[in-house]
Amino acid sequence: MFFRISLNNRKKLVSGFKKVELNKVVLKSLLRDFSFLNIYRYYFNYKLSSYKKNTFFTSFRRSCFLTNYPRSFVRFFKLSRHQAKFYAADGYLNGMRKSSF
Repeated sequence: MFFRISLNNRKKLVSGFKKVELNKVVLKSLLRDFSFLNIYRYYFNYKLSSYKKNTFFTSFRRSCFLTNYPRSFVRFFKLSRHQAKFYAADGYLNGMRKSSF
């Protein structure tokens, strides 16, 4: 139950970042277009400055789906290395095998 709640919260957070990032990209492209009058370009710059600097989707930090551990994250499985090792040893993750003998 806890994992489902945290996953829904994460989806909301990511969708919010995507909307903000899209707005910022559009405003930047309009700001660089010299066919607009300077009055409009100043307005675009004002709207762009109203956003925080760290609102990009890329600043969102991924973490383990099960333990919410942010370090040593395996993207393909969305698990930390501890959980990936645990599930790979039991054979639940296809394509992973022990590299040392």
